Amino acid sequence: MSAATVKGEGPASVPITVSTKQGIPSRAPVLTVVTVLNTTSVEVEWQPVPEEFRNGIITKYVIFYTVEKETFKKEVSASLLKAVINGLRQSTTYSFRVQAATVKGAGPLSSFKNVTTKDPPTDPTETKDEGTVGTSKTIVVLATVLGLLVLVVVVVVGGVVVWRRLHRNAVMHEERETQAEERQ
Repeated sequence: MSAATVKGEGPASVPITVSTKQGIPSRAPVLTVVTVLNTTSVEVEWQPVPEEFRNGIITKYVIFYTVEKETFKKEVSASLLKAVINGLRQSTTYSFRVQAATVKGAGPLSSFKNVTTKDPPTDPTETKDEGTVGTSKTIVVLATVLGLLVLVVVVVVGGVVVWRRLHRNAVMHEERETQAEERQ
């Protein structure tokens, strides 16, 4: 700053930087999109609070998500404009909101967006009809039956081999006894 008279302008003073105290944001960030990533995760994206409504330096964003009257939150750095929320329930509808905060506190919440997480994957070989067995279950059952059949065959063949040996030994024993009696 400098003073001036009719004779001219005086020397400039040393500059002084002055800031007003911070307040809380007077507007909410704009929640733009919530994208379902998989059965238990979503990505939340927003636009920052316009500068004239920040009332200070944004220090963080807080994402709120609600399911069945239970609300959770995730805080992220002010440098981020999107975040992934993990650990959600499958096939469940959530309401998402976001708010900005300065060192003085949090501003208003954004409007909400609802999304439903994906259903868990289903076995494409199974049908929806009750009493119908899917192809993969049929293969397991057939493999089990086949394994049992092979076991039965092994036992039967093994039994026949043992029976033949016993029978042959018995016949040979009889022949030896007959030969021994004939020698006497």
